[in-house]
Amino acid sequence: MLWRFNRDWYDLFPEMEGEDKRLAQRARTIIRDGLTVISPIFKDQSYLLGEEFTLADCALAPLLWRLPHYDIELPRQAKPILDYADRLFARKPFRSSLTDAERDMRR
Repeated sequence: MLWRFNRDWYDLFPEMEGEDKRLAQRARTIIRDGLTVISPIFKDQSYLLGEEFTLADCALAPLLWRLPHYDIELPRQAKPILDYADRLFARKPFRSSLTDAERDMRR
């Protein structure tokens, strides 16, 4: 799962930061659609792999945190993953791990 996050989503960050607007939009769409597809699993469980917080949640949290920074807006049907993101962001260890630059991404 961690490998897939890197390959499918995190590897797209350079495209979103690059000069090619078409590539940037393509990357945003891939991330938006991928997160929307997995969103329903959060209707029935608190975390990515069930009821326990795992390394998989740690790996997904930074991507979810950066969505506004990269102008990625999830559709209404992705509300379960947005609620999940709020649970992650409310965790004290997550908040204390943010750098100043990361905090600025959501101001």
